[in-house]
Amino acid sequence: MGTRYNKRVVECRIGLVLLCLKTGQAKSPTEKKFKTFYELQKALNYTYPQMLELVKTHIKKEPFTPEDVKTIIGSDLKELISDIPNHEIVLSSNKEYFVYKYFFHSLCSRACHVFAESERVYAFKDVASKAECAGQLEELGRLMNESHASCRDLYDCSSDELEALTKMCRAASAYGSRLTGAGWGGCCVSLIPADKVDAFLKEIEKVLRS
Repeated sequence: MGTRYNKRVVECRIGLVLLCLKTGQAKSPTEKKFKTFYELQKALNYTYPQMLELVKTHIKKEPFTPEDVKTIIGSDLKELISDIPNHEIVLSSNKEYFVYKYFFHSLCSRACHVFAESERVYAFKDVASKAECAGQLEELGRLMNESHASCRDLYDCSSDELEALTKMCRAASAYGSRLTGAGWGGCCVSLIPADKVDAFLKEIEKVLRS
């Protein structure tokens, strides 16, 4: 519970505070003017590409330790995340990482995923809202596959089982396939041509039974 979803919430909060301080949107790390990246983006009136550039400029790619947070931000980690539900569990569940100095593997990657994924959502909506045209399903599938790759590589919320399942779905004629839900397990959603649904299901069943 403290090493997955709840930890991502904490990681995004630290990234948010860093950006708020760097852009002058907060005078102190405990000001907590914003609670989400979206609120900061709205205040800055930045596009998604501009936010991604901001992240890459001000948040280092290397791992952060609690000591790094205190040095860079100027606030104790516990104080910084005290209003986040289950923050105590995150701290207690990650004590072993303190020794190896990998408490927060990549705040930059987490923030990049949030902004790139948001941009993909709007791109998907734009493509889907258009009249049917050549290449439309392929483009939607591409966006879904990019989304899954980002969940896996930047947000680190996939799993071996989800990787196998999405790969299986693409091999069985899905234009795109991505994990759905909070990640780390569960299920995936796939885009299948209407006239190939039956064949798709039979192929998936065949593979699962083999």
